[in-house]
Amino acid sequence: MTGTVKINGSDRSEVRVFVRDGSNIKFNVRGTNEQSGKPELLTLTGAAPEKVKGKEKIKHPPVSECLWGNEIEIDVPTGASITIKGQEANISIDAVRKALVRNVGGNITLSNVMQRIDALTYEGGVTVRESRGAINLESSSGNIIAFGIGPAEVGDVLRTKTSSGNIFLQLVSHRQIEANSVSGAIIFSGKLLSGGLYGFSTSNGILTLTVPADSSAKVSASYGFGQFHSDVPLKDLNQTTAGRIKSLTAVMGGGEAVLKLTTNSGWIKIKKSADK
Repeated sequence: MTGTVKINGSDRSEVRVFVRDGSNIKFNVRGTNEQSGKPELLTLTGAAPEKVKGKEKIKHPPVSECLWGNEIEIDVPTGASITIKGQEANISIDAVRKALVRNVGGNITLSNVMQRIDALTYEGGVTVRESRGAINLESSSGNIIAFGIGPAEVGDVLRTKTSSGNIFLQLVSHRQIEANSVSGAIIFSGKLLSGGLYGFSTSNGILTLTVPADSSAKVSASYGFGQFHSDVPLKDLNQTTAGRIKSLTAVMGGGEAVLKLTTNSGWIKIKKSADK
């Protein structure tokens, strides 16, 4: 419900929970392993506080089943798959297998996730670094930052979406990327891989891509108020105008990837990086 939430992967085959200045803790075992008989599916909730009167414990009904407190820290095995729902919480997750996060208000930070990420916050930003797998990141009013991420297997897609924030993608090795912002900039720095499908779209913002000079892609761009500029040489350039919308197609290198760029009001810039 509230608090700073930290979930850490560890080499222990157990779950540990610490809550500072908040709710009690309740474990609910929902499934056990058929071979070992040990718990393998848990839900973690708040519990009703207890007060002692004489020798009797009197339970008061909980206001909510949610955990809450100034600080919540949870240790789980590194192979764990985590699902967490937050109200007004800043959530960070490190070194787990999968992470599914839904947050009404607050930032989400994920690192070293091994197979899959789904992260949504309505009022806050999302930051992901050094993670792998199919990755879906969404924010209504915050920035999305992804650094040093890539697929766990061929075909994994990176999808990012924000309404009024910017998107920053650096050293991303997914072959399929979809990045969309309604009123923010999209900044991409990395390689365009052979066979890749890259789509970057904003209604009211700048698109800036920094790619190696020897990049290879078929480029299509659409823009309204603004201009298109590329430091990387283009060939077979074809430009058209329909009303205030300008479109172009071109080939960069051998055209081994597909690059689609769209902005209604903003510049499109393709810059050279020093990397090969």
